[in-house]
Amino acid sequence: MGAMGGPFLCSLIMNKFGSNGFFIHLLFFHLIIGFFGLYRITKRSYKDNPESTFTPLPRNITPLGIELDPTTGADISSTENK
Repeated sequence: MGAMGGPFLCSLIMNKFGSNGFFIHLLFFHLIIGFFGLYRITKRSYKDNPESTFTPLPRNITPLGIELDPTTGADISSTENK
């Protein structure tokens, strides 16, 4: 709907305000999207998960690095490499 109605509405606004109508059109719809985003942030409830075990790690970490990091809880010393 936006892909079909956006250019049509933009052309109507540009007929009324000239070439600056394009930026007025963008400002208007960006404000609508921004206010909607702020509204959704305030209305969505956030539930903390105390059982979460997520640990951010660098992309190029080695298995030894995982074992040395105490926050991962990983113990790979008992696994066998064949």
